[in-house]
Amino acid sequence: MPPRFTAAVCLSLAFALSSCARSGPASKAGTFVPRSEGTPSSYVAVHVDHLQTGGLKPFVAARRRWLEVLAAAGTSDGRGLFLQTGDSGFLSLRPLHVLGDLDRAPALAASALSSVDPLAQKAYDSASDALLVPPHRSEIWRYDADLSFGVTDPIAALSSAAWGKMTVEEIDPSPAGEAYEKAWADIRAALMGESYPLVRVSYWSRFGSGNLVSLWLSKSQVEYLQTKSVEATVAAALGEEKAAELFAKQHKAVLASDSIDVIPRMDLSSKAL
Repeated sequence: MPPRFTAAVCLSLAFALSSCARSGPASKAGTFVPRSEGTPSSYVAVHVDHLQTGGLKPFVAARRRWLEVLAAAGTSDGRGLFLQTGDSGFLSLRPLHVLGDLDRAPALAASALSSVDPLAQKAYDSASDALLVPPHRSEIWRYDADLSFGVTDPIAALSSAAWGKMTVEEIDPSPAGEAYEKAWADIRAALMGESYPLVRVSYWSRFGSGNLVSLWLSKSQVEYLQTKSVEATVAAALGEEKAAELFAKQHKAVLASDSIDVIPRMDLSSKAL
């Protein structure tokens, strides 16, 4: 079974968890290409969309029509990497090497879309916006390499995956919360020793909820479902007693937790500006 992190209290996630998607579309090679400036992006600008019941198919159709318009014009809207969450939500992640990139974004977007028919853009905005329901907002996430696993570039890891689980955890802000990272260091070492096949990309929502957002990723849904859990893998490496002790310490530091299936959607993504 896939990794799980649970707590006595479940968050009412800002990502509006609905029933998790049991299967998803195969990701097609899309136009998303993260900017390469020698070092991985430390931040991502995250936009959160949640769809009304039955809105998934028309939202995807509107996005694909808009991408065809952009491709014909030889440009991009700079929305970045799209991640489908469950069967009624999307996150779009736009890499930021420095927070100052936010100041440059409006001018870059205006320039990139200057050659696009404004009526086509209006049609896309109207078709997609009409399907949205709360929550609908933006956040800034900061990558945490120490809480990640098997990753050197978070955006590259996300864009090369096909399936995963996104876990959102509220970590105790008091000194007691430090036990989470201490336990994770031993857990990660055990996973490395066992050559654990999944990777984990972790971000802190620094301008938003303040929660820890972790994405466990695989090359396929089948691989994900057939991979042993983190708990079982650590138990095999360290023994059941030691593993249980580590996870107990970590869970005690988590005030609330929830998770949802996540599918990278390269077919909906667009080149970063």
